[in-house]
Parts: sequence; structure tokens; C-alpha cells
Amino acid sequence: MKFIQWIWALIVVLSGACVGQAVVSGMGQEAAQQAPEGWHRLKEQVPFRRSDLMGEISSSASSHSLDHFMAMSAHAPSQSWDVVLQLGSGSEVRVLLKGQVEAPRPGASHSTAGNRVLGDGLLIRRSRGGGVTGMHFRNKHSRSLSCQGALPVPTDLPYALHFEQTATGFSASSGGAQMRCDAPTQDGTPTLMSGLHRVRILSSQTDHSSFSGTDQIPVPLGGLLGAFGGIFFWWIERRGGADHRVSALTSLPLLLAWPLQGSDGLGLVEQLRMPGLSPAFFAVWIPVALTLPLKAAHHLARAARRPKRWQSGLLVGSVGGGLLFLLISLVAQPRWLMAGVYFTIAGALFGALIAVNALAKQLRFVNLLSISLLCGGLYATEWGVRFTATGVTWSPTGRMQFDEQLGWTGSTISDFEALEKGQHTIYPSEGYPVAIPTEKRAKRVVCLGSSATGGAFQNDNLSEFYPARLQELLGDDVQVLNQGVGGWTSFHIARYAEKKADELKPDILTIYIGHNDVLTKTSAPYKTLFGNWKEGRGMRTPLPNVRLFQGLRFALTALARPEGAIAVPVEHARENIQGIHQVAQKMGAKMLIIPEAITPDSAALTEYDAMLRDLAEAHEDIAYLDAPSLLLDATSDYFLDDVHLSDQGHRRLASAIAQRLLDAGWLSASEGTQEVGE
Repeated sequence: MKFIQWIWALIVVLSGACVGQAVVSGMGQEAAQQAPEGWHRLKEQVPFRRSDLMGEISSSASSHSLDHFMAMSAHAPSQSWDVVLQLGSGSEVRVLLKGQVEAPRPGASHSTAGNRVLGDGLLIRRSRGGGVTGMHFRNKHSRSLSCQGALPVPTDLPYALHFEQTATGFSASSGGAQMRCDAPTQDGTPTLMSGLHRVRILSSQTDHSSFSGTDQIPVPLGGLLGAFGGIFFWWIERRGGADHRVSALTSLPLLLAWPLQGSDGLGLVEQLRMPGLSPAFFAVWIPVALTLPLKAAHHLARAARRPKRWQSGLLVGSVGGGLLFLLISLVAQPRWLMAGVYFTIAGALFGALIAVNALAKQLRFVNLLSISLLCGGLYATEWGVRFTATGVTWSPTGRMQFDEQLGWTGSTISDFEALEKGQHTIYPSEGYPVAIPTEKRAKRVVCLGSSATGGAFQNDNLSEFYPARLQELLGDDVQVLNQGVGGWTSFHIARYAEKKADELKPDILTIYIGHNDVLTKTSAPYKTLFGNWKEGRGMRTPLPNVRLFQGLRFALTALARPEGAIAVPVEHARENIQGIHQVAQKMGAKMLIIPEAITPDSAALTEYDAMLRDLAEAHEDIAYLDAPSLLLDATSDYFLDDVHLSDQGHRRLASAIAQRLLDAGWLSASEGTQEVGE
């Protein structure tokens, strides 16, 4: 064999080895996401998990892990339990010897906190300074248990726990320390539930089952099997008459499996927004998806040349292409029959395109035919994608809305348009607040904010948000208006307050803000984007409505991983809050500013929070409420995800706002006598 032939063979061997290793690694990761023998696992309750909320611990094929409020419970009760955990700096986990898992209600809206655990156990956390607390976990409001002793605060090292059932409750020991907690006798099994951040379960042993890591094929063995597989398929292609050089070159994309194994598969899947793409096998499917069309084109061209008549060659190309695209459509998760129809048509057109070029010497008008078939194939593919689950997530007007400037949290341009149009809505889902009542009572409190104020995707009932709870607390003598809008920042609020000051007529303004200002990434700050939009600098194009364009954009974004700019830098936010304050002063209104709480901790808003404190200290008519300290409380489930509040969270925030307004003397005691439970 000549030297150059060894090069082709080396390409095939390396390509197969990379894919083989990726397959074995994916099998291990997939196994780590399954329930161990003797255990039941509740999955996450959201369509896409956010990798940036998982903390510093990466996924591992050698141990089981939980995140996004996932839970695991043993099938059988146990009188003792030994478990070894690993927590990241922001992780927390609930560990119950006698616990029960409450699954989400049928038909309930998606929420990261859709799973709940009930019973008595420990809350082990490294967030907010860390600690181990005995807790009675309830459906709504949990409480601390009466415990003696203390357990060490978890660190980066594995954290070993030993549980024992006692006559009055349970005891737990770790690192030579012991904690005994009094708890009523109840039924239940060993149960674990994480917070948003990932937690690893390194080992577990109960009276009936034990596990430590996952069984998996050694990765090098996978590489060896993959190399043999690559050579075998190369040999099959050569026996079929294919050019061995082309067969080797079309295998080159498989080499991508090697670098993709070390990437953040979940983060890349999020950015691609393909629900059918498994993060565990991301490193396999992407290279294979790139390789298949190349090999299909090579073999379809060969098949099209075999018949003596060009008509038969076109038929062979069309049928082969149609079958291939029908197979590819399964990856995109077709939701309707029309997806298969359109993909088959697209494949037939692309197959005919390959055949036309393979039979170019026998045909006339080859260039015109090629362009026509290419355009028709792309058009049919576009419509095929629209009838798939992937196409729904790629839609700029779908539930997971994407915008070229803002990303997945909302639509920048439509928000700008709504802000300028200034037309109130029935529900704040169109980028503008609900209508302002014409009648005004003795005092009016206007609540400004984003989705945590005016509607999150988990809930579309404004009567359950904190402004409505505040209204219940303050009674009929005070009028509370909810003027929050999902996706809004201090930039939007400042312009809205200035535009609608005469209609708002507030006596008190409350502003619950921060998350969208700091954590929304854009191509440039909103202040710049809005100026560009006002000047008509071509920020609106029809291309985002094209699903294939969206998919290409997501692919390029996933590869480039641009950092982006902060939507509202702290110095811009200060200007916005000062602008709102000036509007409030003109109307003789007071201001209560509240930094949004983010679970498991609000460290990302430290600088923003300090800016709000400084403004409150500098003005007598501005008060400050420390929502993070209020809501980041281990005794209750105040959050649905990293920022949106549960019913208990809204009630607690409303109660604190009412008390703060009373303490500031802005409301009289007679205006805050109602009670709302937390």
C-alpha cells in the first residue's frame, strides 16, 4: 500500500475512534442520568435546563447527579442510610431519611421547582455562607426542626453522611460530628432533592440497596471498537464501488467528536434549541449529521450514473434523497404529518439536484435546473422544519421567543415598538403594562418591575403576584396597580414612567428590578440599541422569521460563544433610577426600590444592589428593601426558578413591602391592617 493510501486509512481510523469514544462517553452520561437500581428519579420540569445555573460541578459519567430541583427516592424504607455527596459553591440539597416526593400536578405550568419533597430531613447548602439545618419540609411553608448538635459546613471535598432512625426522630453524623433532630413518626423512604445547582451523589447505601457511580465501558475500548468500525464501513464502501479517497474525506467531520466530548453539551444544545438532541450524545450526533449528507451525496451521484437512461438516474436520486430526509426529520421531532411530507419533498429535490449534476453531460440547462432544485429544496425544508418541535423553538414568535438582540428572554425590537406606541394591554404579554384605572382612591401605590412583578411564564394570573397580595394587605383605602412587564429593565421603566406620569398619578412607587438589567446579554446596551432603532439603522429584518436562518444563527452562536454586553450596565441603571426619581418628585410621590432576589444567591447583583442602597441613603424620599435577605431563606420554597417567585414568595414580599411602607411613615397603620398568610 502506498504512503498516500495509509493517509486515507489513518483518517478513517481516527474518525471511527473519535466517534467510538464519544458513543461510550455518551452512554456513561446517559446512565448517570438514570435512576440507580432500587431508586426512582423525578426529572426536571422544564423543557430546557440552563447550564449557567448548574454551578461549577460538571456532569460526570462516573456518578449520579441532580440539578434543577430533580429528586431521587428509594423504593423501600430504611432505618439507616449512608450517602456521600459533592456540592459546588452554590449548591444545596435536601436529604430525608423518611421522605416523600410530590410530583407536579397534571396540567401544571412548567417550573424548575415543579418537584417537591415532603417530610423531615436536612437542608445541606454551600450557598449563602453554607450550613446544615434540620428541616420539616412541607408543601407550602417549611420550618426548622428542634435539633441538638451541629454538622460541619460542606466544602469542595466529598461530604459523607450517616443517618439513623431514632425513637424521637433521626440522627445524622458527618466528620465525627453528630446532630439529633426531633420529628414525628411518618412513612417515607430515603430521598434527595437538589436546588438549581448540580449535586453529585458519589455513593449511597440503605438497608435494601446500594450504588456507587455507574458501570460503563472503558472509553479507550470504545475508541478501539470505533476504529475497527470505521475501517469496516470504509471497506464496505470500497466493495460497493465507492472511491476510497472520497469515502475517507467524507469521514473527516467525524473527527469533531473528539473536541465536542470536552464541551458543555447541555449549553450547546440550549443554544441550538433542538429538543430532540441529547446532551449526552451531542458529540456523536453533530459529526454524524455533518457526515451523512456528504456520504449520501457521493453515493447518490454514483447511483444516478448507473442507469442507462437519465430519467432513471433522476428517479434514483430523488427516491434516495427523499428517504434520507425523511429519516433526518425524525431528529427534528416532527409534530405533524406535514413535516414528513415536506421533508420527503425536500429530500427528493436535493437528490434530483445531485443527480442532475452527476448527469450533467446528458442534460441541458443544468445551471438553471440546479438553481431551481436548490431553491425548491430549501423552501420545502423550511416548511418541514416549521412542523417540528425544533421549528417551534426556532420561531421568533413562539413560546420560547428569540430576538437577534436580546436572545431567548424576550423581543428587544417589539419591546421598543410597544414602548413607543404606549398602548396598554389586558395582560402584560405584549411588552406593555395593563391599563391604568381612571378612578383614583385616596392613595395609589404603583408597582413597577419585570416578569417577577407583571407575569412569569409559569403563571399568567396577576391576582397571585405580590402587587395583588399587597392590595389584600392594605385594604380598599389604598389602590395598588401592577405595572410590571416581562423582560423590562430599568431602561424601559424609566421611559414608561416619564411617558405615563400624568396617568399613573402615584403617591408611592415601588420598583422591583435588577435581574434583567444585569443578567440579560445583548449585542450592545439597551441605551445604544434604542438609539440605533430610533434612527432606523436597519435593526429589523425578515430573516429571523426564517427557521433555517435561525438554526444557522444558533449554530454559529453556539460555536462562537459570544459574551455579549450587559443590557443595562450599573451606571446606566443609576441614570434610569434617577430619572424615575425625578418623575416621582414632580408628582410628589415617594419611591421604594427593591433589588430582585436570585436563588441560590444574589452575588451577581452585588454592585447593582450597592448602587440602589446608595441612592436610597442619598434621598429622604427613597426607601430601600433588602429582598435577597428576605427571600433567600431556607425555611420555604419562595422561588419557581432562579428569579420568579412562588405564591409563598409573592406573599412574603408583599408583607415586607407593606411593613416597610408603614415603617417609613408613608402609610398609616389603618391602611395596613389586613393579613395575608405567607
